[in-house]
Amino acid sequence: MKTSSLKQKSAAVSFSDVSVTYGGDKLATENVSFTVPAGSLTVLIGPNGSGKSSLLKSLLGIVDYTGQIQIFGQEPRKSYPQIGYVPQRFSFDPTIPITIQEFLSISFLHCDTPVAQRPELLMKSLQEFGALELVTKQLSQLSGGQLQRVLLARAFLHQPRLVILDEPETGIDVEGGKSFYELLFRQVKQAGLTAIIASHELEIVSKYADQVVCINKQLLCSGAPKQILSSKNLASVFGSHVGMYVHH
Repeated sequence: MKTSSLKQKSAAVSFSDVSVTYGGDKLATENVSFTVPAGSLTVLIGPNGSGKSSLLKSLLGIVDYTGQIQIFGQEPRKSYPQIGYVPQRFSFDPTIPITIQEFLSISFLHCDTPVAQRPELLMKSLQEFGALELVTKQLSQLSGGQLQRVLLARAFLHQPRLVILDEPETGIDVEGGKSFYELLFRQVKQAGLTAIIASHELEIVSKYADQVVCINKQLLCSGAPKQILSSKNLASVFGSHVGMYVHH
């Protein structure tokens, strides 16, 4: 498959020949190169084990990589304060009695938001994602969908320029996933952010994505959703398992 590009915009993120290995010899990605235009919503798709999460983790400095990554024209480490992140799985000790307000307040320790502005931003972020009523609940009391809304609120808390989400629909049913994505995409577009999302929910994300990037260890193709999400391309990406990733 050929790779096609969107209209030229300044690159918010660029991957150049990025390879990630685990344990010295287990290849997760090999020589992957693509750019994420500023202000775009880019979705990474590919089968389980294709390297989507590894690429996001390399971007965040969680795993080592070879090649070059730039965020807003500089090395990733310098841009970390400008990034919001929702992991694929969020683990915590359910025996710790921490409220949502306390949980989000801790996140401010890693940014330079003025102390006086933090309570207002915390409540505003929860409200934007329909989670304001959860502020006094304990983290361990939340359902999967409620937790994802809180994690989204946390990712947007410090008003980032780039948000990264690794299969954020995990643990949410299809209908809940639609509502979740509608909230997410509305906030991304309203704030004029750049977003990179790894996802399996092809029908949902195709409605909102500006760019789709197909990964299976290597870059298979990239471009606008209408161009990329054809039956032929999806069969090439997912093989005989394509039906697992499309809901009707």
